[in-house]
Amino acid sequence: MPGKPCTLTILLLAASALAAAAAAESANIAVYWGQNATEGTLRDTCGTGLYAYVNLAFLSIFGAGRAPVLNLADHCDPPSGTCASLAADIASCQSAGVKVLLSMGGGALGRSYDKDSGFSVKLQSNLQNRNKNTGNGASSDYKRRIYIIVGVIGGIFLLLLLLTTCFICHKKYRGLSPPVEGSTTPPSKEPSEPKLGAHHPKRYTYSEVERMTKTFAHRLGQGSHGDVYRGNLRDARQITVKVLKNCKGSSKDFVKEVESIGAISHANVAPLLGFCLQGPTRALIYEYMPNGSLESYALSSDDSVDENYSLWLYWEKLFDIAIGVARGLDHLHGDESANGMHISIKPRNILLDQELCPKISDVGVANLCETSTRGVRERDDYDAPEVVSRRFGPVTSKSDVYSYGVMVLEMVRAKRHVKVGADTTSKYFAQWLYEHLDEFCNSVSDVNGDTRELVRKMIIVGLWCSQTAPASRPSMSAVVEMLERSSAELELPRRTS
Repeated sequence: MPGKPCTLTILLLAASALAAAAAAESANIAVYWGQNATEGTLRDTCGTGLYAYVNLAFLSIFGAGRAPVLNLADHCDPPSGTCASLAADIASCQSAGVKVLLSMGGGALGRSYDKDSGFSVKLQSNLQNRNKNTGNGASSDYKRRIYIIVGVIGGIFLLLLLLTTCFICHKKYRGLSPPVEGSTTPPSKEPSEPKLGAHHPKRYTYSEVERMTKTFAHRLGQGSHGDVYRGNLRDARQITVKVLKNCKGSSKDFVKEVESIGAISHANVAPLLGFCLQGPTRALIYEYMPNGSLESYALSSDDSVDENYSLWLYWEKLFDIAIGVARGLDHLHGDESANGMHISIKPRNILLDQELCPKISDVGVANLCETSTRGVRERDDYDAPEVVSRRFGPVTSKSDVYSYGVMVLEMVRAKRHVKVGADTTSKYFAQWLYEHLDEFCNSVSDVNGDTRELVRKMIIVGLWCSQTAPASRPSMSAVVEMLERSSAELELPRRTS
């Protein structure tokens, strides 16, 4: 591949030589600018009226997958952004009819040498005198038009050639995997994998993930399946990168699972933007949610009013979050792409965007990673009984319903900052609400009747969903219907345990 940029440079130089020859015939002269501080500004150069073309000298590094580097000597410093001021000079040149080109390669002579030697002035004078003596003025104008047409066609051809070469370089070098962090040798080439469709997550290399996260500089959190980092795409969109650990299965299995996750599309499910699969590194890339998780935003256990974020959320917004998560779950339970996926419904896995719209995250992540077991699994309050022990039955979609119910009741408790005794577990709080529903709803004195109905619906739905027996729990489609109905139409379940 290194030979191709060299060939391209030769072609460009040859084209420049032809353009210079054509310019000489019509008294149109091209000059290099940008390598000597004594040559004046670009605007001054164009203002002399001597030149029809000015080549900015020069693009010193390009091709072979490298980032282009602009070298304009003492005129400005591209890394610091001071070259942006050239935009006004370029516009001034173009308004004067002078074409400004970018030179790929160049030297230190350019206009400064031409200005000192007076070569262009003499050349232009001689050419003008020749035209006057030979009476070729009209013929010269005709030739000039021919040269312009040929130049435009040649420029388009060279541009297409340049774009084609860059595309070939990009395709070739993108397929090569850079070294994984901590490794001295590049990762081995992955086996062939099914190609992802146009609407599926984009695949990134490890080096691209490093660039996005500034070498994993800002860690947002860590979980059982990996650490989460903040980053940015090239278009400045903010993202989160989840670097997975204890991954299972082959590369083909991983891509297949990623394909399924990426095919899920719903307003209340966090979209998967991309992934990284290179050597041992596997990562998932999501859109960044500025308000964090439901756990950090609405379920603070701090007693301080200033720090308990849940106190800042209106009941109406909490209800919107509850019904949004219900709709997302209902979609996942009925979506063929999500069939068989593990859906972990916990406050830390419910992300909130700028408008506090809830997004279910980590859908299917558990299918990609090994679950560490230490003998008997420790119970999470949000886990259904059958998730912990199979004596309660198999794990089904009703297990997600249970987790959802516990989460909704926790939202109610956090909002009112309820303490019901020494035993403050979710199970005990559910039993307390079952026995004191009217008392609790009537105690919500800071809301109107319509809002009090939303609170009552959230509690009744939470109690229905968090029952011990899976068969006693409603489906998520039934939950959505319950939340959309009047609370007067809802009955309490017969029992909550």
